[in-house]
Amino acid sequence: EFDSPTTVQGAPGQPQAAPQPPQQAQQPQAQQQQQQQPQPPSPQGQPPAQGGDQEQTDEDRLATQIFLDFLNSLAHSMLVHLGETPDPGSGLVRENLEGAQQTLEILGVLRRKTDGNLSAQESRVFDSLIYELMMRFRQKVEKVQSPGGGVPGGPGGLG
Repeated sequence: EFDSPTTVQGAPGQPQAAPQPPQQAQQPQAQQQQQQQPQPPSPQGQPPAQGGDQEQTDEDRLATQIFLDFLNSLAHSMLVHLGETPDPGSGLVRENLEGAQQTLEILGVLRRKTDGNLSAQESRVFDSLIYELMMRFRQKVEKVQSPGGGVPGGPGGLG
């Protein structure tokens, strides 16, 4: 188990989602204020209902939870590829930047394909997750490409 701000919100005991990317700051003030207003906690740690007074059905809450768990799984896979957490199968920590890039591409395709079909909460979490993972990937690539910053035997590393 990893302790990372990329863990998505939705299950009891999980930390809040990562901060919003800077692009969110360009929204009209009325939308920003509406999004910044805290939502009351919902029963059993489930996400608050969307759409005003309408309550989510149990099926909607379950679908949201499954989707957020799926995103969490992809985020964990990305962290394994970045060498930030051990591989659950082997227990080894290794970098696989190609695998990390592929996971980012999968997340990007999934985001485009789900556009317009997500709740406001799901969209915010998904966008934040992609932004944070993209920043971590860029930092790792820059570290590997910098002189003396690479992994042993890899590009820019000792070999």
